[in-house]
Amino acid sequence: FLMNYLSKADETYINHGEVCSMDRHRPQKVVNRYYPIIKDKRYTNDGRRIKYGLKCPEELETEYALQDYVTYFPNIKFVVTVRHPVLWFQSYYNFRAYNSYPLKMPPTDQLIGPCQQGYPYVPWNCSHHCESGNMKVCTDRAKFHHALSRLGKTPMDTAEEKALLGHKMQTIQTTNKIFLMENRQIVMENPASANFPTDLRDFLELSTDLAPLKHFEKKPDRYSNTEALKEKIDICEPQHAKARAVLVEHGRDAAKWITEYFLESPDVTVTSRERFVELLSDWGTDPCDDREKFRL
Repeated sequence: FLMNYLSKADETYINHGEVCSMDRHRPQKVVNRYYPIIKDKRYTNDGRRIKYGLKCPEELETEYALQDYVTYFPNIKFVVTVRHPVLWFQSYYNFRAYNSYPLKMPPTDQLIGPCQQGYPYVPWNCSHHCESGNMKVCTDRAKFHHALSRLGKTPMDTAEEKALLGHKMQTIQTTNKIFLMENRQIVMENPASANFPTDLRDFLELSTDLAPLKHFEKKPDRYSNTEALKEKIDICEPQHAKARAVLVEHGRDAAKWITEYFLESPDVTVTSRERFVELLSDWGTDPCDDREKFRL
């Protein structure tokens, strides 16, 4: 959503498609891609400076990206979207299952834990052909608070906070600013989205308004391969209960850390803070118990 949303504004430029070179420890590839574009057009026709960005969902989870951002692009801002872990897992599993067909995804109860045993990061050098066979789908990736904590925005000096984290990934005391949003805040009908366009505009220091959000419309199914469709799952079915229970636990911990620690940092911005906190309050519940509320 954000990639398409920001690409429609004349004051921002987002590459159409993911740019994950930083994950692979290749900052020069980012420079090679963007330098000619920036050199050609640094300002809008009426003289406003264009803000350039990229999308990559794994930046805070891989071994190299965060350190490379701090080293080569220290003033970059991060816009991070989080989602109820159960819904995130179902969406990502189905994306991989469909697009990797005829390769098969493991059953969900075999995806509990890290993506690669003995390695705390998301593997950067494999996708369809990871030795684990999980195509980088695993429940540990739903520990969103672990990834966010790597930005070094909280004290981490109490036993309670340390108990919520306890990961072995590198943490860096960054000076970068973060705009954090919950996935439901892009839905116009949700009260938590009321100030989203304005707050994101201000965070990005744009001089003109971003487009208002549109009414929610369920998109038609874009999947046409009927055989691959059979590989998709309904996370609410009984055979996924074990994974779901783990994901709900991760959601409860992530919500607690984000609301009690992360949001206290002056470097972290959220839109409609009270509403945002309300959204996270249901991360500790199973969305399958209220399918309508979560649009399942």
